[in-house]
Amino acid sequence: KPTLLQMNSPIALNSSKTVYDGFVKHGEKFYRLQVRGEAGQSSVKYRVCCDWKLRHILRDHLPLLNERLQSCADVSTFISDVKTILGVQSDQHSPSHCYKHYGRVLKEIEEVGWDKLNNISEDFKLIKFQFQDNSERWHYFGLKLNDNYPQESPEFMVDLPCPFIPVWACGSNLMTLCQQFIEVLDLHQSLWDMVDELKDKCWVLEPEQPNYASTSFRIALEQTTSVVIDINPLHPEEIPDCKFLGSETSVAKLEEKYQQGYQEWSDSLSLYQNIQMLFNINFHKPPNTTSMESNLQCGICYGYRLGTQTPTQVCNDERCNQIYHHDCLVQWLQSIPGVKRSFGIIFGECPYCSNNIKLKILQKSS
Repeated sequence: KPTLLQMNSPIALNSSKTVYDGFVKHGEKFYRLQVRGEAGQSSVKYRVCCDWKLRHILRDHLPLLNERLQSCADVSTFISDVKTILGVQSDQHSPSHCYKHYGRVLKEIEEVGWDKLNNISEDFKLIKFQFQDNSERWHYFGLKLNDNYPQESPEFMVDLPCPFIPVWACGSNLMTLCQQFIEVLDLHQSLWDMVDELKDKCWVLEPEQPNYASTSFRIALEQTTSVVIDINPLHPEEIPDCKFLGSETSVAKLEEKYQQGYQEWSDSLSLYQNIQMLFNINFHKPPNTTSMESNLQCGICYGYRLGTQTPTQVCNDERCNQIYHHDCLVQWLQSIPGVKRSFGIIFGECPYCSNNIKLKILQKSS
């Protein structure tokens, strides 16, 4: 069995670029390989030429190489395929098995469309396709083919708000999987349209870099008040679950509006329009100045992100409204001699205004 096969970049031997010359390495020896073109009525037809020794080594690959050569846009693309096919350890699989695998995968990729192919590994086991939805957003569909493909379904790598569980049956292939992926993209169009509007018109605090699987968002409402909304990915037009973060007074007002807003929520409006109507508020857009960002910085460490934490604890005095990381405030209060604790709650004073403040001690902060 041959060991590692490699091919150097070929050189065009004539100005019309119909003859290319290169070498294939097998073990420690190099063998000459040529790609020759014959002009036809409408195009140039190429064929692979080599001596009998190399032909014997490549006997299981030549049919696939010649077939791929005729469908390639140019010789350089074909050479890339040659390197991919020959750059695999043949002792991992029998040559006949490799030939069948490569041939099957190439035909299935061609059925999906070469313009949809984003990337493919050298052993043809990892494949990434790219598709655009109706709003011209790009979505990537990654597949990992196992040794029993197509008897067994590939593994999937997707960014979707719901689990992707396609139907895999006898006769299924890459095309059937891609068709099911496209159907799922159509299913979530309205969700992504609404999320795009939120990102465009609101200040989304978290996640900082949402992907297409994200359905939970923390949005800034006022200087020290925010709301975490959890959207139903299958029914994004429904009123979402909301959790408010801020001072007790501010949160109480927002929760009252939220409870009263169920009757006014309209499925004909977008998520952004409904939330704006529900809370009767003008949303903040992402800040362009550091002064606006400073309103969301912790009053103790003067940072916004502490590990995975963001400032969520707010002084209840509306004249102060200073915000803190939970862990920063717990450590600050615990450092004060004589601080009071009762049933997992610590009582103390706001580091800024000295008004009374209380905080639940989480297990990890105790």
